[in-house]
Amino acid sequence: MTVFPFRPALVAASLALAPGLAAAQSVEVECVFTLECYEAEACNEANFNLRVGKGDSPTEAVVRTPAETFSGNVEGHDSTSLVWTTRTATTAQILSWGADGSARYTLHLTDGPAVVSYHGHCEAK
Repeated sequence: MTVFPFRPALVAASLALAPGLAAAQSVEVECVFTLECYEAEACNEANFNLRVGKGDSPTEAVVRTPAETFSGNVEGHDSTSLVWTTRTATTAQILSWGADGSARYTLHLTDGPAVVSYHGHCEAK
């Protein structure tokens, strides 16, 4: 089993909620991820929470972690679901949140290359 060495910083860097509809713009959402999968290895338990909310524009969303705040682009959304993306020099990150609350977050790294996937749920607070 490989333990992904950058997990805390990478997880902290990556989730958000779309500010699309007026009702959704004032809502904070908490996402909880309980499963981490690195490449084709067996998945392991994870435990982290992130709060996400509106950005400065209708197509931007912001994630707030205990350590940092990040923004990204909302690619598709309504009041109960979204697809959020962001890029850095060495990563691409995607969050998808479905109408049933299920969420997936993937972190694509150029170093390797490698992918880490997280499984969990998002809920409006």
